[in-house]
Amino acid sequence: MRRLRAVWRSALVVALVVALSGCGGDEKAVVPVTPPVVITTSAALPQATVGVPYDVSLAATGGTGTYSWELMGGTLPDSLTLTAAGRLSGMPLQVATQSLSVKVSSGSVTSTTGFTLTVVPPPLAITTTALSDATLGVSYNAFLDVSGGSGPVTWSLASGALPAGLSLMTSGVILGNPTALGDATIRVRAERGPLSAERGYTLRVLPPILRIVTAALPNAKVGERYTVQLQAAGGVGGNAWSIDSGAPLPAGLSLSPAGLVDGTPTAAGTTSVAITVRSGTQRVTAALSLTVDPAGFPSSVLVTMPGNVFVPLLVQLARGGTVTWRFGATPHNVIFGVSAGAPADINITNDQDVSRTFPTLGTFRYDCTIHPGMSGVVEVKP
Repeated sequence: MRRLRAVWRSALVVALVVALSGCGGDEKAVVPVTPPVVITTSAALPQATVGVPYDVSLAATGGTGTYSWELMGGTLPDSLTLTAAGRLSGMPLQVATQSLSVKVSSGSVTSTTGFTLTVVPPPLAITTTALSDATLGVSYNAFLDVSGGSGPVTWSLASGALPAGLSLMTSGVILGNPTALGDATIRVRAERGPLSAERGYTLRVLPPILRIVTAALPNAKVGERYTVQLQAAGGVGGNAWSIDSGAPLPAGLSLSPAGLVDGTPTAAGTTSVAITVRSGTQRVTAALSLTVDPAGFPSSVLVTMPGNVFVPLLVQLARGGTVTWRFGATPHNVIFGVSAGAPADINITNDQDVSRTFPTLGTFRYDCTIHPGMSGVVEVKP
């Protein structure tokens, strides 16, 4: 500004001299003087950031008051442009530092100035917004991610502790098999070159989903003791079993809180039973069908295979009756050997029901040959 004032004073003196020289009577033309143009924008331009819109207007004073800008030397960063109005704008795509020579013209006067423009990488940011819940005893994987910067990222735990059984890899993967229930508050740190970022999370370890494993109840018989242990999986243990009063067990049978169906049925028929199990805050109900056969021998029997055991072990069946084996997820087979009158063997299978009819009186032993000691007997009665 001092230089500009000095220029204006010099211009004023010149104008006065010209004016005074005309006082002697000689008429002479007054020559207008255009003040010099001065670029006022700092030589160090504001930093630009990769991927962030950039917009800076260059400024000058003096001259005629209207300005035209032009890049005289150097190269603008990719995707940036300089307009004649002095607007430098665009969205830079890569890190760079450029030296520029820019000229401004105003009427007949010009000025040229050097600028430095630096494009820096975007700030590092952890973009993973939340961690999914983990389940007790179930393998867990979660992947952390970032944006900004360039090059490999190294991850670490800035504060807090992960649930027991889980670890944070330097690659940003949280993995393991959680061994305890609860919530963990953690803060992770990502480093990429000179950049770093942190973010906090809450990671919950929940109990496994409670479910009733027992899919079917074997037939009961009037006047005979009946005992079946119900099975459940998941939850936090300490299961409590109950029967919905609207769908009770057949007369003579009861269900203990430990899940044991026990008693001696007094009437034949088929009943749909609503069985409920509770574990902690979880509760699940399943509808199971229970058939009570009359005191004579039944014409059909269902055999299930919980824990690699045929249930019931002994099937007493009326001649011409049918036994249905319900195969679960674990593969089994049913092999009768060389017993005369026995039906065809059942090859290894799973997840389906397979039936065999017994037209011949007698006792027929069968085995699952892929699970030693797993055997059963069908007695066909008149």
